[in-house]
Amino acid sequence: MPILKQDRLETDTFLLRPWTLEDASMLNQTLLESRDFLLPWMHWIKEIPSLQDTRESIEKNLARWEDETDFTIGIFDPEDGTTALGSTGFHRLSERIAPDDAQVGMWIAASQAHAGLGTKVLKAMLDWGFRDWGFEKLQWRCDTDNAASIRCARKGGMEDQGVWEQQTIPNGDVRDSRVFWLTRESYFAQHGE
Repeated sequence: MPILKQDRLETDTFLLRPWTLEDASMLNQTLLESRDFLLPWMHWIKEIPSLQDTRESIEKNLARWEDETDFTIGIFDPEDGTTALGSTGFHRLSERIAPDDAQVGMWIAASQAHAGLGTKVLKAMLDWGFRDWGFEKLQWRCDTDNAASIRCARKGGMEDQGVWEQQTIPNGDVRDSRVFWLTRESYFAQHGE
């Protein structure tokens, strides 16, 4: 089944849409303000991002969006549609082996953390991913010590697959990962459909 990419989901709590180059300054500021909070869990924030780094990252994400290999999505305040609350996305696992599967990734701005936003966004991403995008399985991976991320996955209804040892993360580091997933069939069974 082909993936049917969508470009917008709005709720009372947040707006999900792709990052644009117009968001670069605000995203960079949010990253700088959240860096210490994110650093234990997010390998990509080790280097302090410049505004140019953020622009280049958005350009890469937009190119991946167009070629349908990765879908990075900003989380915004629905009141103005531009204040960054975090980022999420559907990250394709393998076009050849699992073309209808993706990993849901997420970070929440430090100013928004520990208030339930991550769980709300994950639940929306699961619903959106299965109903509108056409994914068959969605996965969640996190550091084994990231209690907030583990709690988010559980509250989102994802099925705990345990610890996968010695996983290579995108920057080349190796760590143990707690892995959760949910299939389309299980999702709709959970929701009585």
